[in-house]
Amino acid sequence: MGGLLANQEKTITAATTSENLEAFVSAQFKWFKYRSPKIDITSGLNVFPSVTNMGRVRLEYDLAAKYELIKDFFLNVQFYENYDSQPSKNADPLNDWGIITSVGFTF
Repeated sequence: MGGLLANQEKTITAATTSENLEAFVSAQFKWFKYRSPKIDITSGLNVFPSVTNMGRVRLEYDLAAKYELIKDFFLNVQFYENYDSQPSKNADPLNDWGIITSVGFTF
């Protein structure tokens, strides 16, 4: 998937705003197994090269897995990564990532 998008960024500390035009490229992968044990794996990558701020690239990556431990009881694990090559002044670091785990039951 791809295209163009416009956004408006507002900083919290300086209360300034900026309007941006970015290209958009996206790819996703999904894999499912519906027989026991049920498995659901998804992965997605979004890349936003800036048109108005040359040299700036933002990236979002997500990987998630859901595994059926026993009938209708699942373990979920998710990894995410967000990157900005040129964050605004006084902004957080270039990378933000995390791992999320959970358990769930479907009925």
